[in-house]
Order: sequence, then structure tokens, then C-alpha cells
Amino acid sequence: MNSDYIDNLYREIPCACLHIRRADRQLSQMYDSYLRPLGIRSTQYGMLRCVEGLPDPFISDIGRFLNMDQTTVTRNIEKLEKAGLVASSPHPDDPRKKLVRLSSEGKSKLAQARPLWKEAQEHVMAQMGTEDFNELLRLLDKLIQSAKS
Repeated sequence: MNSDYIDNLYREIPCACLHIRRADRQLSQMYDSYLRPLGIRSTQYGMLRCVEGLPDPFISDIGRFLNMDQTTVTRNIEKLEKAGLVASSPHPDDPRKKLVRLSSEGKSKLAQARPLWKEAQEHVMAQMGTEDFNELLRLLDKLIQSAKS
């Protein structure tokens, strides 16, 4: 089966979930290729950025921000912890809650990854154009809100 046939078939199926998952996989592969020299994937980069950006985040905060369930966040944080990129510690008042912080190695990896991520981001923006890119982000935000209600 040729790729034109497959592309046409996707266009004939007006399913938001199918199209977004397809775009997600394609974008993830592209971003992963940019980050590959550092040995991290785009999902790990996103989680590291989240840990960096949220003030003293708990697993539940990371899950809320990334719209992920706590089990998935915990599993991913444990992988980052094994890689030495984050450190977690129990909350002093509630040991069931884990506070997550970037390790010094995680901060270094993130600093190395940021320019590679930026290259990937600039590639997408160059292909789409800034106006379409910003419109896509706006529409995705709108879609997220509509899926919540």
C-alpha cells in the first residue's frame, strides 16, 4: 500500500483523536531525533522542563500539568531518577506525596537539550509558518478545553 493511499484515507476519516495521535507520533519521532545525541526522548525532556518550571512540584502537580495519571507520572519520574536526572523525596507532612527536583545532572542535561529542542521547534515553525503554528497552539488549547467539558 503506498503512502498516498494512506494519507488520503486519513483525510477521509474526520476523527480528531486519530489525527492528533498521528501528528503526535510524527512530531515525537522528529523531536526525539534532535534529542537523540543526549540520550533522552522528547517525553523525558518535557517532564524535565515541567519539573524545572513548577515550583516544588509533587507527582500530582506534574500529572495535572501534563494531563497524565499519577501512575504514569510516577513510572516516568522513577526512570528519570534511575538515570540520575531528578531526585524525589517524601513530603514532610505526608510521606505518600513525593516532591520532585532536578538533580545537578538533570539541570546540566536540560541545559544541553534546550538548544536541540529549540532547533526542532524552529524546524516545525519554519515548515508551518509562525502564524499557522500559533493558530495550531490556540486550536489545541481550545480542543483540550472542549474535551474537559
